[in-house]
Amino acid sequence: MLIMSFGKCDLCGTTKLPMLEQEASVTCIKCGKKLKVCTACKTKGCPHCGGVLESAMEWAAKNNIIF
Repeated sequence: MLIMSFGKCDLCGTTKLPMLEQEASVTCIKCGKKLKVCTACKTKGCPHCGGVLESAMEWAAKNNIIF
């Protein structure tokens, strides 16, 4: 089920989150840190270790899972 996202970016505080929670909620593939971020902050990477932030939609596509 696709869920609408609400709230603020954990990093910059903007309310301009991606439309879906599956895109706004990300996990660092290096350290495992979970965050809710806007698109701009996602492209900067993990603030804790510099790793790549991966959304649930990206993880699902990589693992051939269709919502």
